[in-house]
Amino acid sequence: MAQLRPSVLYTLLILGGILSGLMLIYGLFNDSEKFEGNRYENSYVEFDGRQLTQKEQRAVTVLKKGLS
Repeated sequence: MAQLRPSVLYTLLILGGILSGLMLIYGLFNDSEKFEGNRYENSYVEFDGRQLTQKEQRAVTVLKKGLS
């Protein structure tokens, strides 16, 4: 393998570290669901088609009032 000058090697290592850090930050804070819209919008729709208990019905009612 060819020998690199230390300044070139350090520059490449610094650039690699910066790029790795940026990718880590992007990976940690990227929320893929936000691209599809509000993920909480219509979150109660799955319960509309089945029979709910009284406690579940109260929870869905509270959700519907909170989103309006």
